[in-house]
Amino acid sequence: MCTITQSPGKFEGEPCITLYAYHWIMEGLGDIVGEDEGDNTEALYAPHTLVDIEYTQMDGVFICDECKADILAAGTIRCWEDDLGFVYSDTDELQVAKSSQ
Repeated sequence: MCTITQSPGKFEGEPCITLYAYHWIMEGLGDIVGEDEGDNTEALYAPHTLVDIEYTQMDGVFICDECKADILAAGTIRCWEDDLGFVYSDTDELQVAKSSQ
């Protein structure tokens, strides 16, 4: 899990993976997945790459090593902002097809 404790603000208490997802959603790469009116949940889908992480860091968003591994292992990252402006995320693990032996 994340070694960074986010300071007070919109990402308070959230791991770096939330900042990563929010960054790319603000760049227009998220898909709206909320089913209810007013639900502003957006999702990023795999693959997530080291290049994506490096570009995020070049834009000034720090990603700790633990979250880099979580981002690479994530299938879908969902991100949403509540009515008070706090941002949250959750993930689904990447489903890797098993080859027949």
